[in-house]
Formats: sequence, C-alpha cells, structure tokens
Amino acid sequence: MRALAGLWIAVSPWLFHYADDRLALAGSVLTGLVVAGLAGVRYFRPKGSPGQGWLHLAVGLWVIALPWTFGFAGNVVAAWDKVVVGLILAVTGLGSVVTARRRHRPL
Repeated sequence: MRALAGLWIAVSPWLFHYADDRLALAGSVLTGLVVAGLAGVRYFRPKGSPGQGWLHLAVGLWVIALPWTFGFAGNVVAAWDKVVVGLILAVTGLGSVVTARRRHRPL
C-alpha cells in the first residue's frame, strides 16, 4: 500500500495539473520516491523496528505539509490529495510503531 502511495504522490502533479510548478513537481516526485523506497525497505524487513514506523509517521506528516512548504496550497484538489495521502501514511506509520513495540517488549 505504501509503494502505491509513493507512486501516487509522484504522479499527482500531472494528474492535478500543477506539474508546471517546478518546485511543487520536485517536492512531489522526490517525496513519492522516498515513500516508495521506504515501502521497499519495509517489504524486505517486515518485522521492522519501531524506528521504521516513526520514519513512516514523519514522512506522512511531511506529505501533509507539502502543499504549504512547496507553495501549491492554492490548488485545493492537490492540497487535499496530499493531506489525505499524508494522513493515511501517518496513521499506518503509527500503527507500525505500536505493533513493533508490542513485538519488541521484553517478557
């Protein structure tokens, strides 16, 4: 799911017609690649540490901030897209933190 979210983030500038804004395009594509890369790491290390979940949570919050950080918050559809996808990533990251902490608790 996170790999698809990364792909979605990377291609959304073309879907929502703000690819002509070079800064917004770069932020979206780079963030999408980071999300997809983290998904790959998670795929090969499914029983990861709580640190991986915290990283996913942080990236989700970053995705939420992208429209304001990169100046395309005026594109309401694109901004809401990033907020929704960022919330999904943040919530799943938090879920990973909780799950990993339960696995790594000493008896």
